[in-house]
Amino acid sequence: MSNPNKYEVQIIFSEIQRDSSSQVQFIDDEYQVNDNDYFYPASTVKLPLAILALEKINEYGVIGKDSQFQLEQDSIQTSVNKEINKSIIVSDNNAYNRLFEFVGKDEINERLHSRGIRARISHRLSTPKADDTTSKSIVFKTNDSLVIIPRRENSSAKPL
Repeated sequence: MSNPNKYEVQIIFSEIQRDSSSQVQFIDDEYQVNDNDYFYPASTVKLPLAILALEKINEYGVIGKDSQFQLEQDSIQTSVNKEINKSIIVSDNNAYNRLFEFVGKDEINERLHSRGIRARISHRLSTPKADDTTSKSIVFKTNDSLVIIPRRENSSAKPL
């Protein structure tokens, strides 16, 4: 805080207040907020991706949030539900990355934009080749079959 401009400190604090009738009011305090400055959103991308992964699961019908899956070249067998929990509760970047592979960068952004959300998710988190444009193949196991999602090629991230 001794040099907030050098470290580009920006703070938005929202206080939730309830009146006697349980009506909710948000009181925002801001410090050095400037809409023209870009700030890396870090783990805030995990919540929208969790929602998009659940939506995509629902589209398949034969697989569910607890269906086991494995990414190509991954030693872990897991489920969308487990990866969402790890991603949100303990901010696990590997869990986020598995969901990122499942939905795919281009589809993530198409779904966000179709809802009028002016944001973009460009890469995996904290991993070598985070901006690799190829989504890995995924195999889901159901009671009586396999659902294979092949590798997909995504567009390159556009510069900010």
